[in-house]
Parts: sequence; structure tokens; C-alpha cells
Amino acid sequence: MKIGKMSCVAKLSLVCLLTATGCVPIFGLPGQSVTPANGVRIGFSENTSFPIMEKTSDGGYIVSCVVVPLESYEYIGVAKLDNNLEEVWVEELTDFYGTPVDVLETQDGGYIILVSGYESLLIKTNNSGDMQWFKSLDMYQPLAVRQAGEAGFVVAGNIYYEDGYGPCLVKTDADGEKLSTVDLRVAGGEAVDMIETDDGNYALAGNTYTSGGYDPDCTWLAKVQPDGELIWSRTYEGNDIIVRMVQADDGDYAIAGTVAGGELWNTTILRTDSDGDLLWKKTNSEDSLSITGLCPAGGNSVAVMNCQAIPLYENRIAKINPSGSKTWLKRIGSWSSPIIGADIKRADDATFVVVGTILEFSLFEETLTSDTYVFRLDESGNPM
Repeated sequence: MKIGKMSCVAKLSLVCLLTATGCVPIFGLPGQSVTPANGVRIGFSENTSFPIMEKTSDGGYIVSCVVVPLESYEYIGVAKLDNNLEEVWVEELTDFYGTPVDVLETQDGGYIILVSGYESLLIKTNNSGDMQWFKSLDMYQPLAVRQAGEAGFVVAGNIYYEDGYGPCLVKTDADGEKLSTVDLRVAGGEAVDMIETDDGNYALAGNTYTSGGYDPDCTWLAKVQPDGELIWSRTYEGNDIIVRMVQADDGDYAIAGTVAGGELWNTTILRTDSDGDLLWKKTNSEDSLSITGLCPAGGNSVAVMNCQAIPLYENRIAKINPSGSKTWLKRIGSWSSPIIGADIKRADDATFVVVGTILEFSLFEETLTSDTYVFRLDESGNPM
């Protein structure tokens, strides 16, 4: 990996920036000792950031991230891991610029990567990570991609219409050629996430802004058929900024985000039944920066959320039971090795797998590195 040298001005600017954003705390205690020694570094050739991860049919994982060379433009990285978190292969798609926002295994054993950037892209690879094709999407903000059987793919996101801005579904054929765009503004305002539901439909969540400010007026959740036909839509009052959603094992939905409170934001999570009717809403009084991951956590109806907290810039992982109470709360990362941009999945053996970027820097050696690591946590959130 290339390691950059920094001037005195650059070092001071970097410290100020990282301190302001919480990456370098002014004070604080370390969390659990989850460090590079506990995890497996994915062998990309350069610095990396913004990793995402999805489970694969063989019990392993597919990871995609941004690769950030020091002397050229950033590009897309993709890696396959087995169920022991060992590398199967690593590929770097140097011709493509942008940030991966979703990745999944396709029915033919390959992989599809959804990329957001100056140009929204679908990139298809074979089972070894070699690119087969890519297609440009006329979409301002892509969010998620799902395979619609052998017929092709469905991409959720937001686009500019002639009379406004809002959510849509873009349908493509098996080669990524666009077939149609379905206007989903009937469901709600700006979309932030989409999942495939346990009955083969899709659920989308988002925020509605009507007052013209930075805070949303309400949260919305909608369920649609694969052809985009609306099944139902619900709205929930409050200025929560929703960013992630998941369906629990019992069919309920969990929607997580942040809400203005205190000096910064507080973590908030809503739970609805399978018809979108609100069961409860809980807000954590601890300051947080963002929600980065949410996944089912076993049992009948529990979920795990993963949030980055400041000023310590650690990741807090909480297991939430069906009534909204914490079963446990764990802190991973520390001030010396902050874990940023993390995602979390539940493994087949009931453990949890976390992918994230570990940022390490030395002012004296004038170096800064950011590597993508994967970690395994036990059922109680403790590092293994």
C-alpha cells in the first residue's frame, strides 16, 4: 500500500478536520478492543473507504468499496470472502469512478454493483470479479438494486422529474438495458433505502421535506409490487432523518436514522408491523453521527443497528428486542484506531460480521492509511 507524506500545513489541517468530524477525539475512553489484530485486512492495493457488504449463497460475503490512490483518481474495489472471512479474490475496477451503494450476488453466480457518482452505474462481474458489462442509469441518487428473476434488475433511487424530485424504480433487462421507469412519488418524498420483502415485493423508506428546511417533516414507508404498483404507504410524524431499513424475522419493519437533539443528533428507530402500522418509536439520548448498518439479529423479531458516535468516533452496536429495549450495547473501535463507514450482517452461525475502514495516522511519521477490515463478533457483540 502507498503511504502519503504530508506537509506541516497539511498535517495541521488534517488534525483539525478529523477532530471536528470526530475521527480524532479531543478526549475519550477506548471502546472494546476491536483493532486490526482482531480483524482481517482485505488486500486492496491502495487506501480504501466506504465499504459495503452482502452475504452470498455459499455462506461468504461480497465486499465493495472505494479505492483511493494517492496519485490518481479513485475507483471501485470488489472482494469475495469465504465464510471464514478469508479472501477468495480481490479485483480493482480502475476504469470506474464513484461510490458503491449496493452489491449482491446474481443468479448466475456473478455479482452486480450499484455505483453513485457523477454517473450512476450498474456494473456486472462474473464469479471471479471480472467485469462483464456496465450500464449508465439516468438516476440522480441510486440506492439499491435487486434481481427480478431472469427478467433483469430493479433499481430504486431518486430522480428529477419535469415537475419535481422523488423516488422511482428503474427496471432493466438481464444485460442492464433500461426498460422502464416507475414514478413512486405517490409513496412519499425522497427515498433512502429499499429492501426485498419476505413475500417477494419491495419496501421503501424515506423522508418528506415540505417546509423547505433541512429537517424532514415526516418519515414514510411504502410497499410496492415488483411492477411498481403501490400496495400501501404510511407516514410517521417527526423530523427523523431516516437512512436504513430492514425486515425482522417476524415480518415487522425496523427503520433507523437520526433526529436533531442536544448539540448534535440522537439515534432513533421505528418499528412497524408487516402492514406498516407503527408499533413504537425509540430515541437514544446519546449523541451520534449517523446510522451505517442495520440487520436482523435472530430470535423472532430483533434487529441490530450500527451507529458511529462522536466525539469518541466509535461504533456502537445495539441489539434491540421487539419491544424496543436494548438486549445489549457494545462499543467497538477506539480513538487510536477509529472504525469508520461500517456495515454489519448476521452470519449463518448467529455471529455478526462487521466491515469497516480503519483509519490510522502518525503525525511524526507523516503518514495516513485507511484500510478495509472485516471482524467477527459473537452473539453478544463481543470480538472473537
